[in-house]
Amino acid sequence: MALTRGTESIGDHSLDLYLAEGEDFDFTGEVIWPAARILAHWVVANLPALAGKNVLELGAGSSPLSGLFAALTAKNVVLTDGEPAVLERCRQNVRLNSSKFAANCLVRHLPWGDGAALATMTGETIPAQKFDVLLGSDVIYSEVSVPPLMETIDAALPAAVDPTLTADQQPYCLLCYEHRTGNPQRHIPPLLLQHHLISSEIPLASFLSEAQRSALSDGRLSPFAMMPSQGTEMRFTLLRIARDPAPRPPIGGIAAPTQVEVPPPPPAVE
Repeated sequence: MALTRGTESIGDHSLDLYLAEGEDFDFTGEVIWPAARILAHWVVANLPALAGKNVLELGAGSSPLSGLFAALTAKNVVLTDGEPAVLERCRQNVRLNSSKFAANCLVRHLPWGDGAALATMTGETIPAQKFDVLLGSDVIYSEVSVPPLMETIDAALPAAVDPTLTADQQPYCLLCYEHRTGNPQRHIPPLLLQHHLISSEIPLASFLSEAQRSALSDGRLSPFAMMPSQGTEMRFTLLRIARDPAPRPPIGGIAAPTQVEVPPPPPAVE
């Protein structure tokens, strides 16, 4: 696969990247997908809030925009992918931008659902469950990928909320994904419930301009310049996931219903 060196700029910040070029994009880890650019815009808009944080990117691929931009202010950034072949290119892009980083930036192999790998991949640098922010873009792409992804998110977030922190200060995960054919995103709500996690949607309008949102919806930011959207609207969601502060134990995979006291019926009128 041929490579070219390019620049990705958001606002006043830019990254130099080795990018794959050509028409053979079967290797998805080599592509910067539209959802990755959306999440990167959120990261740049929130760089002050990421200062001093430990950040983990899941499914980073070879050009992890979100994690690389986060490294501008974060304390530690760990870029991970389950496909070893993309990690060397990821390391090249880390080295290419290292002079801009405030963070110690690591690249690690992490198959989703592998709790042992998560616990040991960073050694003493960042102990397990000490990540403040998790990032993932376009990682909801098939039904089989969602359960192990949620297992990894569950394992990487603290097992319980910290009572000394406000809700906004609790560790969280951001997932940005395109709504795809087959609707794999439908598996997210029951899996969040199973893992005692909660979610809220972040409006794209809170950090993207109208022109940017329009370009996303009609496919003009698609990586496939040779494959226009042909009028098909692209839909994206940015989801914030955190530990449920008061989880109810599941029963058969379904949350136990809240017990509601029903008042007695009024006396019969004769």
